[in-house]
Amino acid sequence: MSAAYRLFAHFKRGFSAVYTMADQNTYIGCRASAVRLLHHTQAFHYAQLYGRWYENRAEPPPLPLDLETLQQEAKRRLGFAFTQTAATAEALYQRGLIRNPQAEHHVIGAQTAAYLLDIVQGLPTVFPEETAAVSAMLVSGEVPRGLMDHAAVACHRMLLPGAGSGHACSALSARQAALYDLICRWFLASFLPAHGYARVTLRWNLGGYRFTTLQDVTVIPGWSVVLADPHFQDWGLDLANLDARQPLDAVDLVEVGAEDPDKPRVFLGPCPKCSQGQVVEMPEIYACNNWRQGCRFRVPRRLLQRGIGREHARQLMEGQATDVIRGFTLASGRLFDARLRPAGNGVVLQPVWQGARTWREGCGEGDPE
Repeated sequence: MSAAYRLFAHFKRGFSAVYTMADQNTYIGCRASAVRLLHHTQAFHYAQLYGRWYENRAEPPPLPLDLETLQQEAKRRLGFAFTQTAATAEALYQRGLIRNPQAEHHVIGAQTAAYLLDIVQGLPTVFPEETAAVSAMLVSGEVPRGLMDHAAVACHRMLLPGAGSGHACSALSARQAALYDLICRWFLASFLPAHGYARVTLRWNLGGYRFTTLQDVTVIPGWSVVLADPHFQDWGLDLANLDARQPLDAVDLVEVGAEDPDKPRVFLGPCPKCSQGQVVEMPEIYACNNWRQGCRFRVPRRLLQRGIGREHARQLMEGQATDVIRGFTLASGRLFDARLRPAGNGVVLQPVWQGARTWREGCGEGDPE
């Protein structure tokens, strides 16, 4: 299939709904069928609400940044190319505005709280209340598990703001300032509570066909106060006072997946997170095609210079750890084997070293001998 189509109904209240088939698929493979549905639904001026469902969710704070994660997030949030992010990060590192504990041979251990407190107290005072709360946490010696135990601390080159760097960030270029701001926000967010929200599903009857609106309502802001997700879908609806009969503004048809008509999109199966979209093979990631409705599930197609195949992606979609994948490469050039296992909206690396020793999540002891 070189292209697919999605049918959207836009309401006068400012939110939208997408045509949804019985199997929860929102993609129409036949253009003639899509156009026929478009003409039929455009004849109606109202949609009728016939069902709503609530699901409480919690998004844990982000894990520590490494260069690969930084490149992915800078592309998603700021539109930076990977090479731009790498060059900008190097410039910030040379100025002392970001640091790498592994490169500086800092041992994540007993002195971690004091080390991190020094960094927090030097951050720009954009979020004074959150910064003060994190400082109090570190003064008491409490360190979030993600910064203390996650395998990325030892396996990857974790990136942190430089201690006192908030006082030395003048004369930055626009790109440097944007990337530095993202690193600071990410670091601060890793200390804060989970982002709690309710996922509300609204079902509409439009001309005899089913349309769906997903409304995310924040209950506990948590880390999203400092690091808002651009894909978090909050229409700002007053659900308690939402009339069942809603006037429509327009109905339109969107063609997707037609960037290269000669290259069909590969659908790996239903998304394990939202259950409404399909996981699609994209140039750099395997991702849910329901991203417009807020689903953030994704698996990288390449990690530490090693490609991740479709069979491994399918294992992760089933909630399982992958078989051992050989040939990951650390920044030092060292090769190792590892499994990937699902975690949140993505994956974590579980290295397996020679000698049958498994480097478990939370080891943090440096390279095994």
